[in-house]
Amino acid sequence: KVKKRVNDVVVYVGNLDSSVTEKQLQRLFSHCGYILNIKMATVNKSDKNSKAFAHVKIKRNRKSAEQDTAAQALALDGTELEGRTIKVQISDLKAKSKKSKKAKAVPEQSLTQKKKKNALKYLQEWKTNRIAWKFRKVSQAYLLAHCYDRTIIDKDQFKILLQYIQGLKGASMDRATKTAEKIVEDYETQENEGGKKKGKLKYKRAIRILSILA
Repeated sequence: KVKKRVNDVVVYVGNLDSSVTEKQLQRLFSHCGYILNIKMATVNKSDKNSKAFAHVKIKRNRKSAEQDTAAQALALDGTELEGRTIKVQISDLKAKSKKSKKAKAVPEQSLTQKKKKNALKYLQEWKTNRIAWKFRKVSQAYLLAHCYDRTIIDKDQFKILLQYIQGLKGASMDRATKTAEKIVEDYETQENEGGKKKGKLKYKRAIRILSILA
């Protein structure tokens, strides 16, 4: 591996034909400076017509400002190679790497909170602004999956959800019915522990949902 130096330029070359070789790219960028490294990749290797791209690392030419490596490389943007108009950009791999790592580091808890927020907003819009409201399968699935959890869907929100459930059809209605029936069955058949049964709130909510879907 070639160590990156301060005066190295990394060029992204896109919209390449999959038949383009490293030697062709080396010839194309040779006037920009000494080619240190070329990394090529194909979007879909099983498809002969798939586009390819490459990263070309060039040692910066320091003879004069007019011969700046980056400027010369960018001048090749729009050049035709093997029947395709290529795209040439200066690539900041380090910045992209940091951005990628930052995205991966987003806590799972934050993603869960975002799903909850979006689902409750979806439900509220359905209630208050039906004209602007748009069906979102993901939000509906979240609401149906968490409708028995009062820490996510409180008493008032559950009342709105009961109204929403009246409009369920097809597979969504079948799944919601089966889930409610299972909760009722589990509650009614469980043995008392210390005179109390677990899941009373879930049971009550399931009964109300079944009264609507039945």
